[in-house]
Amino acid sequence: SVMGHITKNAAKMFNLREGASLVAGTTDSIAAFFACTHDLENLTPGVAVTSLGSTTALKLVSTIRVDDASTGVYSHRLDDKFWLVGGASNAGT
Repeated sequence: SVMGHITKNAAKMFNLREGASLVAGTTDSIAAFFACTHDLENLTPGVAVTSLGSTTALKLVSTIRVDDASTGVYSHRLDDKFWLVGGASNAGT
């Protein structure tokens, strides 16, 4: 989805082309979370989604960010209240 365009100031600051499209995207496991959670306005901590494929991923709604590289746990910012905490593992396919 096109979110906007690169401004003159941002183009100069980051060495980008002024007017280039600014687009949003996501990972497959985040997309799976959105596909399974129909009411994003009423999320509660503890709601979780697991997606299975060549990678198995778990995403859990939390009010706190959790990152632990030693266990492969990481967080994505969901909105101004919540984080999606989780991890992923190769399923061996």
